Amino acid sequence: CNLYSAVTNSDSRYTAESWKNFQNALSAAKTVLSDAGAAQAAVNDALKTLEAAYAALQKASGTGTPEKPEPDNKTAIVKGKTYTVNGEDYLVLTTSAAGGTVQYMGYTGNKQKSVKIPDTVKLGDAVYKVTAIARKALYKKSKVAKVIIGNNVTSIGDSAFEKCTGLKSVTLGRQVKTIGKHAFCGDKKLRTMIVKGTKLTKVSKHSLSQIKSLKIKVPKAK
Repeated sequence: CNLYSAVTNSDSRYTAESWKNFQNALSAAKTVLSDAGAAQAAVNDALKTLEAAYAALQKASGTGTPEKPEPDNKTAIVKGKTYTVNGEDYLVLTTSAAGGTVQYMGYTGNKQKSVKIPDTVKLGDAVYKVTAIARKALYKKSKVAKVIIGNNVTSIGDSAFEKCTGLKSVTLGRQVKTIGKHAFCGDKKLRTMIVKGTKLTKVSKHSLSQIKSLKIKVPKAK
């Protein structure tokens, strides 16, 4: 991570979009690495995303190296790049001929009252599974009252829904395994959390703090 910290853009050698993606990935990786209790899987995922964002840095025109052409969404999807689908952003984690995986990054603005994070999104001609929710994805989105998380999401990032002061109900998909620190902290109106699966094994420190009355529904024992 220290190696990547030395990368600079003081001479604007990289395009604004690719630099922003790299900085977001670097910040997320530093957060995970500074957490002594972080699971190895989370560390691996953060470093993998950082490496992809670094590889995807694009040279700006006029810096001596021709700028990489923007990929045609119909044929080429770039690992480490963020794409917008129906107004919501997704960071590509892995790619393959059949598709790959993406991380839900959130959206711009604060108008949505209901958010449904899908099982999959279509990028180009392939279908990508939504397997993670980024750190601070919906941080301080005070208008959101209801969140439904898709069945391919395995991890919810730190502060992903922190201070969503209007949030009342959340449904966790069947594959959710970990909930990051402060993920729902300060969601004072949150009253119902439905856990659809049985794979949830880690609920991090303060992820549900500052919530006075929360009813958690879990699957019935078979």
